[in-house]
Amino acid sequence: MGNNQERAEVVRLTSLTYGGQALTFVNRAQVESSAVSEAVEIWVLNEAGIAAATDSTLVPTWDIPADDPGYSHAFFSGINQASVVGATAIATTPAATPNPITTAPLATMVEDVVITGAINGQTGTYTPQNSFTLGTTESLGSSTIGSAYKLGSGSSETPSMSHSAPIRQAIAGVVLQGVPIGPTTTSSRPTTRTGRASSPTRIRGTGNHRGAGHPEDSGAPSIGLGEIPC
Repeated sequence: MGNNQERAEVVRLTSLTYGGQALTFVNRAQVESSAVSEAVEIWVLNEAGIAAATDSTLVPTWDIPADDPGYSHAFFSGINQASVVGATAIATTPAATPNPITTAPLATMVEDVVITGAINGQTGTYTPQNSFTLGTTESLGSSTIGSAYKLGSGSSETPSMSHSAPIRQAIAGVVLQGVPIGPTTTSSRPTTRTGRASSPTRIRGTGNHRGAGHPEDSGAPSIGLGEIPC
């Protein structure tokens, strides 16, 4: 989910549900400059939550009205329901550089999926780097949100997004941990998810663009601004 907030006021996403089931906050990145700010977050819902959902409606709750909110999501199979989230990282820049913007490398196993989302304070398009596959890229008012994903390689993967007209950016990345496939050597482990048991996980993220003066949130699961584009 993303929101373009042009007014200099505090805007908080206090909860996010899918079919009546509460999503869990994962991580958040925020950057401020020129009296505005951008934020991106990732939220997840596990298989039990998806199964218990009464419909497919996503309901965000803001403490005050958001100007131009936007939402995106994806389902992923083969995710370890006992331990959904692995390594996470965020990065921000208040200027046009660096572009692409990248997080720190994230450790993965071949059964994992790496998700990333970014927001820029100007319209344009996002292009994923480091062999990530584009999820979405869209403009919200005067900002852009984008998302991408990549299957784990068994080595570190680095989320990275390049914007066509960078001005200030924030990026978040997370590893969704796959179902362990047993003790085998690296050379014989599958590099795709073909044939693996389906265990879908709902992932959401949001980006938020708003006026400056808003304090950085604590990162508690009950507080969120935006969500990735996935």
